[in-house]
Order: sequence, then C-alpha cells, then structure tokens
Amino acid sequence: MWEFGDSANGRIPACGSQATPHQGAATCHAIPFPHILRPQRLQSFTLWPNVHSGEPIALSRHASGTRQTKHAIVSGMSLTAKDRVALIRAKTERAKKHFRELELELISYRDKNMTVVAGERNPETGMIGGVQTFHKLPLLCFDALAVAGDVVHNLRSALDHLAYQLVLVGSPDVEPSRRVEFPIAKDAATYEADKRQKVKGMRADAVRSIDALQPYKGGCNGDALWRIHDLDNIDKHRALFTVGQDWLLEGDWIGFAPYWLKTSAPHFDGLFESDVEKNIQREISQALGDPEIIKRNALQPTLRELVNYVDYVVAGFEPLLS
Repeated sequence: MWEFGDSANGRIPACGSQATPHQGAATCHAIPFPHILRPQRLQSFTLWPNVHSGEPIALSRHASGTRQTKHAIVSGMSLTAKDRVALIRAKTERAKKHFRELELELISYRDKNMTVVAGERNPETGMIGGVQTFHKLPLLCFDALAVAGDVVHNLRSALDHLAYQLVLVGSPDVEPSRRVEFPIAKDAATYEADKRQKVKGMRADAVRSIDALQPYKGGCNGDALWRIHDLDNIDKHRALFTVGQDWLLEGDWIGFAPYWLKTSAPHFDGLFESDVEKNIQREISQALGDPEIIKRNALQPTLRELVNYVDYVVAGFEPLLS
C-alpha cells in the first residue's frame, strides 16, 4: 500500500538550486540589468536561451518593491533526476489538492438525499400528470463530479510529463516529438502497435521499464493505468462521471430543482466503499440462482488508489531520469 502524498522512497525534498546570470541574458523590460534588483512597481523576469529550442525561458523573478530574487529550476537546462521528478510532481500534487477538495464535497453530501415525484410531463403546460411515483434519491453537487475529472486529468498529465522527461534524458540534443506521451492502450496488441512513436527518443532501459508495467487493460499493473487513461478521455471528451444509476445533482447555477441524472452503466458504484457493499448485497438479494457479482469501485477509494499509484510510478522512474 502506498502512502498518500509520499513516494515509495520517502518524500522528495524540494529543489533549491540557485541560478546565476551569464553572458547572453536578456530581460523582458527595456531597462539596464542592475536596475532590476532595485525596488520597482513592476515585476521583471530574467531570460536565458533554452538549450533545446533556442527559445528564451523565464529563470528568475524579481518581486515588486523588494530586493529579493527568487530563483527556479530551469526546464531544458542541466537537471538532476530530482529536479525532473519535481517538475512532474507539480501535476501529481495538483491531483492531490483536487482530491482533498473532492473529499470535502463528498463528505458534506454523505447520506444526503431528496424525495422527488416522477410522472409524465404535459408538453403544453409543462406540468407533471398521470400516474405519479415517489423516489428517494441520493443528492450530490455538480462540482464534485467536475473536480473528480480534474483529479484524473492531472494524473494522466503527470504520466505524460514523465514520458517527456524520459525523452529529454534519452535524446538531449533532439526536440521531442509532439506525439510523445506515456503509452497506455486497451490491449497488449494495440500497445505494441502504437508504442513506438510515443516513446521515441527514450533510452532502452526506460522503454523496458514502461513495458514491465504492462500499461494496457488486463496487464499485471496496467488496469490502473488503463482506468486513468479511459476516465480522462471520458471526462475530457464525453461527459461527467456517473456514480450510480439515479442521482440528483445540484448547483447554484442550475436553479431550485436538482438535475436527475439517470444512466444504465455508471462509471462508479457510489461515492464510498460502503456504498459498493450495500449495492452488492442488494444485487445478491434480488438475483436468481447464483449469478456472478462484479464488484465495481466507488469514486473516493478508487481515485485515492489511482493518485497513490501514479505517485509510486513517478518515484520508481527517478533513477532513469539522470
């Protein structure tokens, strides 16, 4: 089990490398360089050429009204493995921040429900008539589902940033292809067919390490990676996640009445693990004979495990980033 917020080898310390100006530096303001360190009302940046693309990149920031200079890690310059991990962890830490926000939303809606009336709506009057039925449904806010998508997206992004850094290490004098990404596929055959262009420029040992994860559906460690990839595509390109067949969703922008979201194939089975257990017991009691019960994952524990797993993967690749 991986500890939330820590790598497998312990918490990675923040980098504090100091950068110094060198010949060829320029500033984004037409003022002499020594004046940048004087108290000013503006904010200035010192720029150095990127060793890979030749484009200038921000190196240090001089805050308004102070003589202090803050230095930063420079992407593309000579970086240590820990530097590169720090750049990747910006995404995993963002995922954790979204996850904490999500947990607060979920806890506030735990066991919250509302009784609604269902019936046929008159197309002329808009009123519900005919035979009416009452339904007690769980309640959740739209924001929770949107934030859950943010968690997953930052995890997928962290994996892609890892792939990009592996290419920079493997081919330091070549601009990485726009097709570079962490390869994840629906099956082993698709993975092998599509992998080559996504890992182009990586060292052979880095590619072997990715292969060892079997990052495809059904792989020994690939199901978690496939779940991240699939959920990210769903949230980015299709729809919000669903957490049950019938849920009421509310938001301060939607009006007084909540939105009744119905689906026959939800992405998650409830918000917490206890919801899954209740649903399985209900399925067993309603089933005839001895059907196969497939245990689905609830939203909160599933996302927690995915966050921990990506943290573990990134930490494991640190030796290959030097």
